[in-house]
Amino acid sequence: VPRSAFDIGACNSPMIVPSLSQQSITELVTTLNNATMTDPALPSGSGTQVIGGLFFSKPENRLKVGLATANSEDSYVGILTVTANSSDFEAISFPQMTTANRNTMNTAGGIPDGSVIYNTSTNKLQVKASGSFVDLH
Repeated sequence: VPRSAFDIGACNSPMIVPSLSQQSITELVTTLNNATMTDPALPSGSGTQVIGGLFFSKPENRLKVGLATANSEDSYVGILTVTANSSDFEAISFPQMTTANRNTMNTAGGIPDGSVIYNTSTNKLQVKASGSFVDLH
């Protein structure tokens, strides 16, 4: 499991986040020695996940960010999925969820206006505006 957050590289180089296999992701959240230490005063092996931590999930082809400190895969959420095929064209995939999932997320709060999802129940791209999700097409 990579221990560094970023490989900034030389000037004009892209920022490179760790690219993790499913096995590495599982080890990250289940092996305390692999979790990131949030307090250097803590004893070895008592690390937790760091809010804001980034990694690229190879199995999902998705950039993920940490939103909680629990040692669980649920502490990380996908923030961007880019797909490409043999045509050399690329597409951005927005988070996909059912209407029930969207409503649960919206009720929990903290989702700002302007957030975009793809609703798999209605097959519609939706944006949150004035507190509610509305279809974009």
